[in-house]
Amino acid sequence: MLITMSELATLKNVSRTAVSKKIKSGKLEGAIVNHNGRKLVNKEEAFRLWDLQAPPSKDTTVRKKLKEEIDSKTVEEIPSYGESKAKREYFLAELAKLDVEQKKEQVIEVEIITKSAFAKGRAIRASLENIADRLSHQLAGEDNPSAIHKILTEEHREALENLAS
Repeated sequence: MLITMSELATLKNVSRTAVSKKIKSGKLEGAIVNHNGRKLVNKEEAFRLWDLQAPPSKDTTVRKKLKEEIDSKTVEEIPSYGESKAKREYFLAELAKLDVEQKKEQVIEVEIITKSAFAKGRAIRASLENIADRLSHQLAGEDNPSAIHKILTEEHREALENLAS
């Protein structure tokens, strides 16, 4: 069935401009028919192409899911308006509190902590790995186990103090 662009706009509940934009962008290319010198639209093809181009609105999808969830509950399971409003306000206040704490730097992002811990761990590993290189020649000449222990203990303590500062 062939219809005019105005009729398509009326049927799809959009403006004529919206239909013109779809045609100019080529989204309805297969539905346009030249009939006796007039551009008409194949109704079925236009509807099919129109629906292919229009992604479902997130808002309607969320509303549909919410409606299904509410419909599946009994009247006793659905919280009252006041209770729902109170919960909403509570969580909005919690979000605001977190935002303020973050701005005051009382709350630190997990990513920052993870990077810092990784850097500290790497520094500890490097410091401990270097001990053997620094002390190998000094300990090679030592016979006394307590002197070796004392040197190793002092070196470990110094490495850990350097990391703590």
